[in-house]
Amino acid sequence: MSHAWGNARTSLGAAAGVTLAGALLNGCGTGSEYSGGTDWKAPRRYSYTLETSTMAVTGSFRVRVRDGKVVRARLLDGSRMPAGRLEERVHSVEELLKRVEDAREVDAHRADVAYDGDHRPARIELDPYEEASDDQASYRMRDYRIG
Repeated sequence: MSHAWGNARTSLGAAAGVTLAGALLNGCGTGSEYSGGTDWKAPRRYSYTLETSTMAVTGSFRVRVRDGKVVRARLLDGSRMPAGRLEERVHSVEELLKRVEDAREVDAHRADVAYDGDHRPARIELDPYEEASDDQASYRMRDYRIG
C-alpha cells in the first residue's frame, strides 16, 4: 500500500467518524442524543411514545407504564397489528433496556442504546446475529411524561 493511499484512507475514516458523531449529536427531542452510559431510573409511573420496527410489531404507540409493566398501549398510526392485546406486544423502557443487557451478555452483533439530552433512553438498536436478515429490532422512545 502506498503512503498516499494510506493517508487518504485515514482521512476518509476520520471524516466518516466526524460525520457519524455529528449525526448522533443532531438528535431530535429535548437535546442531542449520545451513546454513553446513564444511571436512568424509571419513575414508578410514566408514559412515552414508542416507535418500533421488529419482525413482530411495527408502528407508533403511546405507552403507559406502572411499576415497570405496560398497563395501557394505544396505536398512534394506521399500522396493522397482529391479534392480541397491545399491552402484550409493546414494552416498557425497562423491558427494552433488559433486552439490550441480555443481548450484550451473549455477544450480540449489535445492542446499542442512545440517550437524549435529559439522559433518558431515546433509541435502541438490536441485531443478535450479523448473518441473519430477519432478527433486527429498532425502537425509538420520546415524549416522556411522568405520572
